[in-house]
Amino acid sequence: MPVTPKYVNEHFFDEDSKAMWYVFGVSFSQYSSSLEQRTSSRSRWQSTDKKLIEIVKSSLDSENTITPKRYKHIRTGEDFFTYWLVLNNQKIYDDIRRRGLDVPKSERTFPESIEEQYLDHFVRGFFDAHVSCYNSTYQSTSKYNPRELNRQWLEIHFNVPFLRGLYEVLVEHAHIKSGREFSKSPLLIMDKDTRGVYDFLYRDWDFIQENGLYLPSKKQGLR
Repeated sequence: MPVTPKYVNEHFFDEDSKAMWYVFGVSFSQYSSSLEQRTSSRSRWQSTDKKLIEIVKSSLDSENTITPKRYKHIRTGEDFFTYWLVLNNQKIYDDIRRRGLDVPKSERTFPESIEEQYLDHFVRGFFDAHVSCYNSTYQSTSKYNPRELNRQWLEIHFNVPFLRGLYEVLVEHAHIKSGREFSKSPLLIMDKDTRGVYDFLYRDWDFIQENGLYLPSKKQGLR
């Protein structure tokens, strides 16, 4: 007997919306398709963060099951899981590729067609999926005012053309320091500039919170 396809909102990527651009931001890092098999309509999101894949599944109204996959860490030998959401839907497959994800991650460039009202949602999706937040404490060297100081920075690994586009957006909208030149990954965002990024990513907070379009752990790490 033929298997009835599980429901998914196959029109999700048809039109611009805040939710669509958030999920598309996640997809820049976490989405892959069967690029080597052009007749396949298989689309996959995967992440070690199950919550992130649950957000994608919920946004798409998908009835598909999130599947855990066990792996072994190359360096430590410890087991870990990634979580997969796999869809076999031709329309979603075609729409995502039409929007620019028809190439490997190494060739994905920052979208040029995003309206200003959606930029923060796209960037937040990408940050939730791919950006690492770090914090450290160190002792000041001041002779007259010794004290403990905190340092925060963001580390963003991706291909350089994408990072240049992202950097330009953050300069304009998150007001981070301009004038940087870089020829290789990663892009580092340091100290006070991280506050500007935080304000930019969560500027539409009522909508974000109401629709669950963020990772609480990433928001907390960026504060």
